[in-house]
Amino acid sequence: MRSVNLVMFFLLAGLLLIVGCSDDSPTDPNFESNGGIPGMSLFDAAQEVAPSFAESGAKSEWDHGDPLYQLFNKFRVYNPAVHNGVIDGSNFFKALHTLDEEMGRMFESTGDIAPTVIQEPFEFGNSFEYDHAANVVYSDTPGEERKSGFAYRMDGDTIHFLIAYEYNENGGNQQTLGQLQGSYDPSSGLIDLAMVYLVDYGDSYYVVRNEISGNEITHEFEMRMANSSNNNWGATLVGKGISQGDDSYFLVKMNLGGGLVEDGERYYVLPTEADEAYLQALDRDGLTYEELPSSVSDVAADVQAMTTFLPADLPVGHADFNDGDIDLDFER
Repeated sequence: MRSVNLVMFFLLAGLLLIVGCSDDSPTDPNFESNGGIPGMSLFDAAQEVAPSFAESGAKSEWDHGDPLYQLFNKFRVYNPAVHNGVIDGSNFFKALHTLDEEMGRMFESTGDIAPTVIQEPFEFGNSFEYDHAANVVYSDTPGEERKSGFAYRMDGDTIHFLIAYEYNENGGNQQTLGQLQGSYDPSSGLIDLAMVYLVDYGDSYYVVRNEISGNEITHEFEMRMANSSNNNWGATLVGKGISQGDDSYFLVKMNLGGGLVEDGERYYVLPTEADEAYLQALDRDGLTYEELPSSVSDVAADVQAMTTFLPADLPVGHADFNDGDIDLDFER
């Protein structure tokens, strides 16, 4: 299966926010632009790490509650020239592509700060030290407001970053909140991403949480992901293996159901060339752990031991982001 244009949740509808004005924006007379990192692309790197499924071309009916449809939708090939407005942030590649477009603006918006441990607005348990940061507010449409918090630091060739955002529209009746935290080393190919994306309509919500790490050179990856809503629907999965290469496979363990666990644990063994048609033909009931073939024996025990996200690991509203405030806490 060929890895194609990416990128986890969901995420970044709200990241189109960055050119605005706040005390830490480029309009601050004390602001010092730090430029960017030439040649860095999370989008390109992640397509070499994450699995992806090409569309089959046949428009057959597919139950959206099918766990294999959930897997396809999560890693469906995303082409920004074709799928913008068609594939939403629940697709990992769509979310990451949007983020990648914003990374340059993050560098332009941030200024030096004293090295400070900055806590994430939504608690991943990964509060790290950063030495560049900014909070930005931007509004170009009446009734809509965009906010974003940015932080990063360089450690040799590795960049560590934290991005949080909030987008209010329809007079504040719809809120989109998101967060992405991670690291990337272009020299070694190592990439590590954790993200969450929530759309809150007031009387309903939809949330996605993604974690993926791996190496863009070897195509090895490990992932943990979940989708959920207040409509008694959701899916949670973990996986590990190789995303590209002849005679290579990866293994996915899934649960399905409103509580993310009701429908039972099942395993799917997938060759790297699998596409939409391959998934449609696969037995949706999957395999038990005891039935797993030797092709995934090197990762089977690791995948079995991986912990899937539970409802308590997901936000259900605005208040779950630092009591409703996505601004990053730092001093300049």
